[in-house]
Amino acid sequence: MSKVNLLKTLYNLLTTLNDAKKIKVEEKLVSVGAAYNVFADDVKVGEIRGRYVNATGDIFTLTDLDGNVVKSEKQIKRWG
Repeated sequence: MSKVNLLKTLYNLLTTLNDAKKIKVEEKLVSVGAAYNVFADDVKVGEIRGRYVNATGDIFTLTDLDGNVVKSEKQIKRWG
């Protein structure tokens, strides 16, 4: 996929999520690691997958239905 098409795809997903009246995240029942389906107005638009990296934090990645990464974020563990 060209960079222009990828940017259009990602823009469309973010616009769909932004314009949705209802956003729902459901945990997948069968998966390796943390995995969630993302719905906008009851239509599946993407997935969130979590990777347990180490004791300092985990990485969660939002992808569109084609597997293109929209956003990836590291969650830092807080001890205390």
